[in-house]
Amino acid sequence: MDVTIREMVLEDLDAVGRLEHEAFEHPLSVTAFRASLRNRYKKNFVAVTTQDEDRKIAGVCTMRKTPEHVWISNVCVTTRMQGCGIARAMLEHAITTLTQDGWHRFILKVRPDNETALALYRSLGFTMNRNMTADCINFDIYELNC
Repeated sequence: MDVTIREMVLEDLDAVGRLEHEAFEHPLSVTAFRASLRNRYKKNFVAVTTQDEDRKIAGVCTMRKTPEHVWISNVCVTTRMQGCGIARAMLEHAITTLTQDGWHRFILKVRPDNETALALYRSLGFTMNRNMTADCINFDIYELNC
């Protein structure tokens, strides 16, 4: 299976919205993704796969640049393609792209019970920075310095 990672475009919004609804109990809205495409401080990447001659969005990764670091705010892969390396490919592409643009510190939050995501982030070199609670949900903050 071939996967291409590229920046998100307006034509991707409906497919990204469907992907978010499939994967998350509280998905981001298409309106939020549309706004992020217009925000110069945000970078949005999608993984496009060729399967049965049909190009489909298999994943999305959103990032927000701050003066100090890049905040990885969303990593989502369609359920049927989880475990195929799509999240890794998106993160590696995004981190490489943004590092080439001069960004060297990446931060994300993850629930401590999300073992699959934790294994991926650790394998990419992320280390735990601290723990936080938001809206009564416990999160670990992970950081990568390139």
